Order: sequence, then C-alpha cells, then structure tokens
Amino acid sequence: MKTKRKTFGSFFVRVGTGFLAFWLVLMGAFTLLLGQQRAQLMLSEMENRADFFDGNFGKYLLDSKELGTDDTAQLRRALRWQSFRIDSKDPPNVQIVETAITDKNGDVLQSNRWWLTVRDGDTDYDVDMGDQPQKVCEAVLVGSAMTEELRSAPFPEMPFEAWVDGDQAYLKSVTVCQTKEVNGSWEPTGEVNTVECVYDESKVKNLPLKTMRWASLRCPGPSDLTAKQLAASLTSPARLALREWAENPSGANSSEEIVRPWLVRQYQRTMKYCDYVDGGNVMMSFAAEGYPLKACLPILVPAGAMSFTLAMLCAVILSFALLRVWRRQERVEQVRRETTAALAHELKTPLSVLSAAAELLGDNRAPEKQAH
Repeated sequence: MKTKRKTFGSFFVRVGTGFLAFWLVLMGAFTLLLGQQRAQLMLSEMENRADFFDGNFGKYLLDSKELGTDDTAQLRRALRWQSFRIDSKDPPNVQIVETAITDKNGDVLQSNRWWLTVRDGDTDYDVDMGDQPQKVCEAVLVGSAMTEELRSAPFPEMPFEAWVDGDQAYLKSVTVCQTKEVNGSWEPTGEVNTVECVYDESKVKNLPLKTMRWASLRCPGPSDLTAKQLAASLTSPARLALREWAENPSGANSSEEIVRPWLVRQYQRTMKYCDYVDGGNVMMSFAAEGYPLKACLPILVPAGAMSFTLAMLCAVILSFALLRVWRRQERVEQVRRETTAALAHELKTPLSVLSAAAELLGDNRAPEKQAH
C-alpha cells in the first residue's frame, strides 16, 4: 500500500500548532503574573498619593491662612481645586481628587463640578459643568486658551448665554468668536462657533437670561493635552464613574479597593473640619483607576513578539528535521521493496523446476524416472 507523500507544510502545520498552543499558555501565565505585579505597584502608588492629598494637600486647602484671603466666597471656590491626570506611562492612569462641602446630614452642597466661572459686570457666577458634553467643554477650552496649543494663538472672544440663580449660572450656549491681531489690537475674523449646552428646563424656568463673559477657569488635567483630548478626559466614562462615587458617600470615612491584573481601583474618603465653610465639614475624596495590562504593554509586546518568533523558528527547524527523517525512512523502505522484488525474481526459476518435479512425484507418473 502506497503511503501519501508528506511535505514540509504538513509537518509545519502539526508542529506549529503544538508550539503555538504552548506559546499561548506560556504568554498567558506570564501576562497574568506581570499584570498582578504591576497591579500591586499601582495600588501602592495610589495609596501614597491618597495619603499625600489627604495630608499635605488637605492641610493647605483647609487652612484659610494658607490661601491668603478673607473672602468666604473665594475660600469656598478654592475648595474646588482638584487634580485629574491621564498618564499612560506612569500609573495610575486616571486620578481624581474631589473636595466637597457637606451639611450635617452628609449631603453635598458644593463639589468640583463647578470649574468654570462667568462674569456679569462685577459679579461672578459658578457654572456646573458636570453634565456638559465633550463639545461644550472643548468650546470653553478653546475660548479660554487653556491648553498649551492655544496659548500662542489669538485670544478669541467668548460670550456666554446663561440663566442666573443666586451665585450659580446655567449655560444656554457658548459662542467662540475668533480674532486676529491688526495693528496691535485684536479684531474679529468673522469665524463664529456657537455650541448649544445641556440644561434642565425645570431649573431655568422663570430665571433671568443674561449674556456674560468668561471670568476664570480651573480645568483639571495636564496642560500638554490638546483641547480635544482634555475635553474628552473631562467627559470620559471613567471620570464620571469616579466622581459619582466621590459625590455620593456611603460613609464619612471610607475606602474601597479592587486589585486585579487588568484593573486597579482605589477609593478613599475623609471628612475634615474647615473653619470657613457651612457646617465646618469638608469631604475630601481620592479616586484612582489604573490598567495594569495596558501599563505592561511596553514589556508584553516585544516579549510576545520575540517569543513567538522563536517558537515559530523552532517549529520550522523541527519540521525540516522531521521531513529529513521521513524521507530517509522512505528511501530505506524503497530499497527494501526493490531488494525483495529482485530476490523474488531470482528465486522464481529454480523454484518453478522444483515445483514441477514435485507435482510429477505427487501424481505418481513415470515410475521409471522417479529414482532420477
């Protein structure tokens, strides 16, 4: 029976499949171990930063003498200072610090949602930007030249349409009017971008609508991001989820943590006394979220590529070796078949004579020739 002739490809498919399965198991185990190690480092880094903000930062923020003003409104605004970072190179990937004034029941009276202040005449109004979409945040950032990419650009005009209620304002629209420098002064270019904002109609009903100008902005985030990147970070699901936890306390002093190879979260909340806020209590919440496997990519990608290349190289070498052994065995089998055929042919003639004589003896014919 003739066997099917084998090729390098047939050997490589079998051997390569085995090496690939082994590589997947090995890389999976290596990835989990590396991710777990990075997760522990991330958690340690988060805890250190939380302790810093709860300690040194909190002491500075809650001491009116350190802030250099006696104006209660300005002191309360200072509590809205926050830190929010997105850093893919150094963990944690997301970090947020929330400061909020609470009443005796623990309900939040003021939080870091109000990072924009608009002005009408000499009166400032705080704007809740927590529910505004990315396009609104981006328009405000462009108009205020908040990021590095915009600080060298012509400073645009940015009027706001907003309803006012006490010391708060609810945005209706943001208009960015681009300008250019002409003879030492800024003149409009005619390029106007108006963005409609999100607002609750029930809150603004019967409130006066005014046109205001930009007063101040303390936008959280690193200054080396573009306006679009910073706006995306302000409205990211990760930030919204972290802020939701920070603004809805389950206890006066509490903390939670999740440590997994693919995700690390750290929540920490502390209530501290402050001498210039209603009720005297300020809630300081630290929340951070990190992605260990994402942080490990600079190690995993080259290690995986090198190990995969090595595995496939070993599969190629082994396949060639198996092919040579199979061809050698095939040649030996061919020689054996040829030798057997030759011997059979050489023995056929004498065996035929003997067979004929045996038949004559068996038939008892020609008795006179039996002795011969």
